[in-house]
Amino acid sequence: MAKGYGVGEGRLFVDGAVSSRRAVRPNEPTEKGCRSIPSNIAEGKGRLTTGELIQFLGIARGSVLEVQTQLELATMLGFGDRIDIAEAQAIASEELKILNASLVTLRAKLAARKQR
Repeated sequence: MAKGYGVGEGRLFVDGAVSSRRAVRPNEPTEKGCRSIPSNIAEGKGRLTTGELIQFLGIARGSVLEVQTQLELATMLGFGDRIDIAEAQAIASEELKILNASLVTLRAKLAARKQR
């Protein structure tokens, strides 16, 4: 195999060699991130304080950014269907907008309470 990136039998090849750490299915990190987003939102909603909710929404936001990075890498490395990846990127972008707006609103509410 030539130097560069590629995939064979579900293993990621880098610089012409199989990754020595462990074989990773190309979509495994994306799947993990996608599961993490709603899980952290739910956990944050179950917490007792606004500060804790903000913390878990921030973690969910980080997971969205992780998924966006994985989708960009998949595009760059030629994994997956470009249309499916574009649709997933659009969904991730919308989720990021929702989380950012929620965080801004909750932080403003928290700041207003502290000023009282």
